[in-house]
Amino acid sequence: MERMFAEMERESTEMERGGVKREPILVVDDDATICDLLQRILMSEGFICDIAESANEALERLALKSYSLMITDILMPGMNGSELLPIVQQRWPDMQVVMGTGIDDRNTALDALSQGAVGYLLKPFETIEVLVNVNNALRLRQLDLANRRRREHLEEEVSQRTAELVENHRKMLAQDKL
Repeated sequence: MERMFAEMERESTEMERGGVKREPILVVDDDATICDLLQRILMSEGFICDIAESANEALERLALKSYSLMITDILMPGMNGSELLPIVQQRWPDMQVVMGTGIDDRNTALDALSQGAVGYLLKPFETIEVLVNVNNALRLRQLDLANRRRREHLEEEVSQRTAELVENHRKMLAQDKL
């Protein structure tokens, strides 16, 4: 139990110190100018950033490298971002997704968020909007991963204690027969 609290404290301190930096981010947009702009913003803040100019290229990159976050355009030729999102969530559930679009439509934003995106960017976007969405998504990812580790640890501990109780119960029954 002490080890679990020490891990929680370490993760909290790491997040406070900006531990979300240097995480790999994949930008997916058919507009090379947007890709370049996002890459420059993210790299200037210390993030590792790769580009894919289509959903299919994004799937190829994702198969080869692990990313913490994907920022994807919604409207692209071929497979669009809304079609890409459920595929990514199924294959890479630990990766967060922020959706972006040039269409200022409340329903589009709500659809993206209800499908599981953790953020939404409206083009043209400000640098601060990008960074707030990215940092929030990465913090959420860290919290999700930490919670999963804690759950796994607690499940393991419950399993061990249950086994001990069963063994003690078996011993007590054996003594009662004597």
